[in-house]
Amino acid sequence: MEQRKSSFHWENPLAKKLRENPQSTLAAEIIQEFLEFYRLNYSLAIFAPEANLKGKTENRSQLASKAGVAGAADKPLLI
Repeated sequence: MEQRKSSFHWENPLAKKLRENPQSTLAAEIIQEFLEFYRLNYSLAIFAPEANLKGKTENRSQLASKAGVAGAADKPLLI
């Protein structure tokens, strides 16, 4: 009998390492916030699962604090 793989698997082994490092995780969350800010939903639909991000970005002010940036309401944290 053939064993089926999970519906999700890591195509890129480097993507798995993304979540092993706090700085890489933070960078991914900031990119996610950028995509959410501009409502780039198609890109977000690919990026979030590929980067193993769950749900929406955490509280924006908490994310800005973690990143050490001042978040303006009229632009994403990445800018």
